[in-house]
Amino acid sequence: NRGPDSNDFTLPVDFTPPTTNNRVAITGYEDDQEPNLGIFTEDVPTSDASPLLIGRVTGLTPGDVVLVFSGINTSGTPLGQAITDDSGRWTLQLDGLAEGSHTFTAVIADAAGNRGTVSGSFTLIVDLTPPFQDNTVEITAYRDDVEPNIGDFASGVPTNDTTPLLVGRANGLQPGDVVLIFQDGTLLGQANLEDSVNWTYQLATLAEGRTYTFTAVIADAAGNRGTASAGFDIIVDSTPPTGGNSIAITGYYDDRAPNTGDF
Repeated sequence: NRGPDSNDFTLPVDFTPPTTNNRVAITGYEDDQEPNLGIFTEDVPTSDASPLLIGRVTGLTPGDVVLVFSGINTSGTPLGQAITDDSGRWTLQLDGLAEGSHTFTAVIADAAGNRGTVSGSFTLIVDLTPPFQDNTVEITAYRDDVEPNIGDFASGVPTNDTTPLLVGRANGLQPGDVVLIFQDGTLLGQANLEDSVNWTYQLATLAEGRTYTFTAVIADAAGNRGTASAGFDIIVDSTPPTGGNSIAITGYYDDRAPNTGDF
């Protein structure tokens, strides 16, 4: 005996990889670890062990997705499915990368799971080792260009120049290393390397009556912070001494005979 029939069930079979009129690429990564913030290409190392992988895709049809793989073998299990927006930009959040070189590949896959167009490989270098070896950095002086005290002065010497120039030296810098300047623990920016040793940094306007402590730190191309200088103090005093005092010219002294003395 036969009972009621079911509804019809249609099973579409699709063996055709999505390789026509589409394209996918890995264009860079986004680093959110100071001091190297922003989007970078594969030739720039990073100290961010969890960067955001970024790419472009064109020609997706309904149901298509972008899969990202570790390495160049795209037949195994992907790291994940990228998030794609209407402009064709896609992203995939990476997590917990070990120090070293990592290669990634992106693939367009259709709704049936067929893997088609493949991107070129993208190599991301993770560098988590701070530059502490065989280097030194110091702030040697500040440069005052406001009269009457013009020249280079040591830490703790008051100044009436509210925009002095920091001056220092760094030895043992490696290719890609930079000198970062901190004010009271807050990163201000990157010093200007005059040559392989000497550096300067132009300070913005400092407030009257304050003492600021500056520190210089060596950072590598990946953004790892290493050797730091001792603190360097700048005391800003631009207030003229006009309270509770007076001065007058009361005469002159003559030391030529016959009229000698005060007049």
